[in-house]
Parts: sequence; structure tokens; C-alpha cells
Amino acid sequence: MSIHHHTFDTAQAERIAGALYVLDELPPAERSAVAAFVLDTTGAGFPEIPGFGDLRAAAELWADGANHLELECYTVAGLRRLGRVPLALGQRKRLFGQLWRTFSHDDRRAFLAKTRRS
Repeated sequence: MSIHHHTFDTAQAERIAGALYVLDELPPAERSAVAAFVLDTTGAGFPEIPGFGDLRAAAELWADGANHLELECYTVAGLRRLGRVPLALGQRKRLFGQLWRTFSHDDRRAFLAKTRRS
């Protein structure tokens, strides 16, 4: 069984499946409470912003401890906000460049082909 790029042995997969079954049987409010608890105890939390420190180093440290859901949520929210900030085009280009470098050659080619058709 594979969940978000992690591979589990049979016993682990069975425990996870059992936990997910129990979670699915909970009322929505209790399910949300469990999810919040898990994120609070396993995630990196809110990124701290140092007063006079190195913001990029602090961000790197936070990102190293963040789970994939936190990374996505903060990144998407940041991109939305940057889209409304005057003179943020250079920042958005740097972010796009970093995202672009994470794609495989095939993904890049498929993306370009799709954008050319649009």
C-alpha cells in the first residue's frame, strides 16, 4: 500500500486501513477534531517570521518539517496573495521557475503542448 509516496508493509497497511475505517465512521465534527489533532502533532505548525533574522532560512527550516498538505496550503495561499500585490511579477516568475524545475521532462513537454493548444 502506498500513501503519498510512503510504502508500508502489510501490518502497517492493515493498521492504517483500520484507522481510516474508524475515522470514516465518525461524525464530521469529530473527524475534523481528529484531523486537526494529527496535523497539530505531526505538522510543522504556522511558519514563524523572525523579527530581524534570515526569513529565507527560517522558511527553509519550517518547510523541512512541514507535511505535504501544509506545504500545498501555504504555497497556494501565497501565490493567490502575490497575484494581487503590485510589482510581484518577479517573485511569481521565481516561484514558477522553481515549480518548473520539479517537473519531469515529459511533464514539461505535456504542459507546453497543452498551453499551445489553448
